[in-house]
Amino acid sequence: MVANSIVENLLNLDRLAREEGRKYSLKRYLFQGLKELLTGTRQIIGIAGLRGSGKTILLRQLAEELDNSFYFSADTLPAGVDLFELATLIR
Repeated sequence: MVANSIVENLLNLDRLAREEGRKYSLKRYLFQGLKELLTGTRQIIGIAGLRGSGKTILLRQLAEELDNSFYFSADTLPAGVDLFELATLIR
């Protein structure tokens, strides 16, 4: 079971990620296409690429601009957290 403290921590990290995304006025090449694709839909996306290519900033900017989005990095999840259970708690 996912504890409330984990959810609260992830919600706080989401807020911080959105604030960080606001710092960058230039948008990545894929930004507009992904924004259009994701607007009005419920999807989970992940982006793979080389280090330093702008993946994190792109996703933070999308989280900032898309309604009902939630940003988190798998690096911030404690071991043993069930992603499916987490997804049902954070809607």
